Amino acid sequence: MATLAPQRELVRITASGVDRGLSAAWIGDHTAFAKYQEEVAGIDRFPRESTNLRRSILSAAQQDQARRMNPAFVQVINSDEAPTVDGFPICAAPTRSGYRYESLALLASPEDPDQQPTESWGSTEEGRFGFAIKPAREPGVGAVGAYFPHGRYGLFYYPAKLNDCQLYEDVSDTAFAERVKEEFEIELAASMSFTRS
Repeated sequence: MATLAPQRELVRITASGVDRGLSAAWIGDHTAFAKYQEEVAGIDRFPRESTNLRRSILSAAQQDQARRMNPAFVQVINSDEAPTVDGFPICAAPTRSGYRYESLALLASPEDPDQQPTESWGSTEEGRFGFAIKPAREPGVGAVGAYFPHGRYGLFYYPAKLNDCQLYEDVSDTAFAERVKEEFEIELAASMSFTRS
């Protein structure tokens, strides 16, 4: 857990206790972490500049490192070398107004990665699977949505109000965002164009 105000602090919470006042920390699988470090080092540059990084308090070198982190984590999830790591990434970036969740759209497809698919998300019959991470538009709101177009469902995470994620079934991307706004008065960011895995 990290905070910027009232003071900068990094806290690690594990089954054995709480460690405070850390300058760096990680929890998890050593093999997966080694794979992550390998992937981060192998990314020359990430083509999409994060909106949050443009507003960031990080130095240019730190921003360059941050751009590599999310795609590297996606590669770890997709790798058979790290079976303990699965699911989808949700990334938070530090800005002058506090931490903000990052938007992300990912499409797994068997097609040639240099060719754009004929449809933006395609279908599972074509071997595609994707999701979009949809953070709250308002800064400082600790809520984020994940939409899965092939399954037509959304998950909404809001730890301040919900003990577990809220599931929305049989909804379009737009309907998912509308229902979240209606129930929680939180506007989610629009889905962005996808990145191939």
